[in-house]
Amino acid sequence: MKERVDLESYAIIQNVDYSILSLNPLLRKYDYEFQEYSLRDFEIKFHQLVNLPSDFIPSSSLNFKDGLVSIEFYNLIRDNPEFGITLMGSEKIYLLCALKPFYAWKHENVIDMKGSTQFCMDVQNFIAKLCTQLRLFKSGNINYSTIFQMYKDTHAIASKSRNVHRFYKLGMFEISPEEVEVFSSLYVPDFEPNAISKLAIDNFELTYEIANPQIEFTLLINALESIFNLGRDQIAHTISRHLALIISNSEEDFNLNYKSIKELYGIRSTIVHGSDSKDLMNLDTKLLTLKEHVRKAIQFSMKQNIDKAGMFNLLNAQGYQKKQI
Repeated sequence: MKERVDLESYAIIQNVDYSILSLNPLLRKYDYEFQEYSLRDFEIKFHQLVNLPSDFIPSSSLNFKDGLVSIEFYNLIRDNPEFGITLMGSEKIYLLCALKPFYAWKHENVIDMKGSTQFCMDVQNFIAKLCTQLRLFKSGNINYSTIFQMYKDTHAIASKSRNVHRFYKLGMFEISPEEVEVFSSLYVPDFEPNAISKLAIDNFELTYEIANPQIEFTLLINALESIFNLGRDQIAHTISRHLALIISNSEEDFNLNYKSIKELYGIRSTIVHGSDSKDLMNLDTKLLTLKEHVRKAIQFSMKQNIDKAGMFNLLNAQGYQKKQI
């Protein structure tokens, strides 16, 4: 006799706070939701994820604000990059849950897992596209570290896969109610970059997986070049002018932005050619500015149904007035 076995699918989400839960009305339309767990509640439901047996007995416990946590569980997650070190401050773990379980059939103690791999890939694809769009929307190093399937009845782990890029990077992602409303109007579950933005997005995404700010800086400049540059001459001028056109609201804004962007491009040259320079001082602050510029460039390019030459010609024909673009 066949018996149905339900498997629940989750992903561990890093660098988010409680505000991420405000996206749930949007995500539930697509059968997903963010869930928040205290350390105690997470241990009760998911301790087998960190290889504690279902019937383990704690040797001692730690008292947190939401209840007792076994010393064994705490030691396993404390320095584990899958969970992220920020949970030690908030004492919360955030998951993205697929609301529709994958179900398998059990016959004579054999569970048929055909289709499980594809289901996990679909979950991962949904999460990756969501993370990309949230990263493009605003700053914050939101990431997912692990996707796993768990038997609903026993809480045993059926499968577990780690994100290929598992480097943990600080930087909390927070979203306000007003931003949720804007993001909901922009969100596309089947998000696909258009031709002109694809390489830029690939470079932009890589910056979330590396620790070296100089490499991150060069990747972001590469992203701008992939959108705006169309030749070997006057690259810094072209990128600076065309990006300034997109982000400026007046001629005064344009002149200031043009100068600022050109200076940022000069920092890239300093990094690549290995020169010592004061330009590399306060690089983290300059990096945040550059990253926001890249967001706006990608957002703009995603709205254009043209190729790279078309983008160049569109911007090259404009004055400083943003309203003309």
